[in-house]
Amino acid sequence: MFGTHGLNTFGSGVASDLYLIRPDGTGLEPLTEYSSESERATQPRYTPDGDRIVFTIDDGSSRTLWVLPLDGGEPIQVAAGGIYTHGTWQPV
Repeated sequence: MFGTHGLNTFGSGVASDLYLIRPDGTGLEPLTEYSSESERATQPRYTPDGDRIVFTIDDGSSRTLWVLPLDGGEPIQVAAGGIYTHGTWQPV
């Protein structure tokens, strides 16, 4: 799993998305599809159970944390506004 651009490259003029890829470099699969740099997905991390990805969306004025289920579905916002980065899912 990777993001196409790091958090500090905001303003580069390109969209930033998340992808899954196999260790051998095959099976590239997009997880997000942002068409502009106005919302950028970055800093992806797997949850401990491996079923979801927690990531940051940066819109240029704030950073929010989101969770994306890997079995399909839409991303779910888990922390609104502020300057949230490097989300890490902790067991209860």
